[in-house]
Amino acid sequence: MFALVFAEVLKLTDATFEEHLKANPYTLLKMFAPWCGHCKELAPKWEKLAGISDIPVAEVDCTTDSKTCGKYGVRGYPSVKMVGPNIAYDYDGERDTEPIKEWSQKMRQPMFTPLKDKSEVKATKTNYFLVYGDASATEKFEGLLTAYKGKQEFFFIVSNEEKIVAVRQGVELETKDFNKGPLAMFIEINKVDFFPNLKQNYEGMVNRAGKQLILVCLSSMQHEQKVALEELDKAFSLGEESAQFLQKYTLAYVDADDMGTFVEQFEQPVGEVPFFVFYQGKNEKSKKYSKVMIDDSNIVDQLKKSIDDWTAGKLKKSWIEDEKDKKERKEKEEKKEKEEPKKENKQESKQKLDKELLQELKNYIDEKVKNLATKKDVEEALKKFM
Repeated sequence: MFALVFAEVLKLTDATFEEHLKANPYTLLKMFAPWCGHCKELAPKWEKLAGISDIPVAEVDCTTDSKTCGKYGVRGYPSVKMVGPNIAYDYDGERDTEPIKEWSQKMRQPMFTPLKDKSEVKATKTNYFLVYGDASATEKFEGLLTAYKGKQEFFFIVSNEEKIVAVRQGVELETKDFNKGPLAMFIEINKVDFFPNLKQNYEGMVNRAGKQLILVCLSSMQHEQKVALEELDKAFSLGEESAQFLQKYTLAYVDADDMGTFVEQFEQPVGEVPFFVFYQGKNEKSKKYSKVMIDDSNIVDQLKKSIDDWTAGKLKKSWIEDEKDKKERKEKEEKKEKEEPKKENKQESKQKLDKELLQELKNYIDEKVKNLATKKDVEEALKKFM
C-alpha cells in the first residue's frame, strides 16, 4: 500500500515553535532573513526538500521571530539545523536537497557501524575512521566525536587496545591521543582527500582553525599537474616533517573552469592558470592574500619554493576589496581631494604667466600705434617688459 504525502515548508514563529518541538522528535530547520542572498538561493531547494523528507521541514524568519533564532545562537544566514526537544545539530555541508536529506538520515542513526574486522568495511567515502576499544567504550568515543556525527563515517571494532585509525584514500594513520585539541586536529586533517578540490561549499576548508590555505588554481585540462601535486601533498602529509606541515597548512586546488568567479577575485584572468594563492580567509578585516604566478614546468618544485618564500615573508601581498571596502576607499579619496587644493605644474604656471605678459605687451603697443606713437614711445614700452 502506497501513500502520497504532499508536504510543505512549515512557517514557525516564536509563538508556535515550542509546541511544534514538543510534538516532533526531529525537524529540519532553516533560520533566515528575507534580504539574504544565500537564503534566496536555498529557498527553492528547501521547498523541494519538504516534499521528499521523512521528517518535518520548517523555517523561521529571524527578522520577525528573533527569540527562536537567539535561542540557537544564529549569527549568519541561512542557518540549517536538525532540532528536537533535547537536540540541536548544525549542518555545515553543501546547501542542496540531497546532501541535507542524507545528513538528516545519518543523524538519526547510531554513530558507529559495528565491525568484527576492518576487512568488513563498506564505506561510502574515500576517507573514514576506525575506532578500536572495549565494547563498553562506545559511549566514551561518541562523546569525544559527537561534533562529527553525520559528517564522517565511523566504524567500531572491539579490541583491547584503544585507538582511532584514519583511512585516508587507502593510507592508514592512527592516534591514541584523545585530548580535545589533538583529536580535533587529527579528524580535521584526515577527513579530506590529499590535495582536495575546493568546491562551492568552500567555507569550512577556508576557515579551518589555525591553517594557512595554499590554493593551486588549475584548469580541469591540467591533469598531470594535479596528479603531481596530489603526490606532493601525500609526501608532505606522510613524511618526517608531516606534523609541522599539517599544523600550518592546508593544500588544495580550485578548478578555474568550474569556479571562475572565485578565481577572478585574485586579480588573475581565469585563462592564466596555473598559479598559487596563499589565502588568508579568516583575516576578514584586512582581506590580504599573497600570490605568485607559475607556469606548467616543475610545478612541484615551484610550490616548494613558494612555501619557503611565504615562510620567509618574501611573497608580495595584495588585497581583495568587498563592496564595503571599495565604498570606504572611494570616500577617503574624495575627502582628500577636497582638503588638498590642486597644485598646478610649475612649468605650466610659468608658461601661463609668460603668455599673459606677451598679450599685455601686444595690447600696449597696439594702443600706442593707434595713437600714432613715436619710435621713442615704442622703445620705452619695450624696456618696460625687458
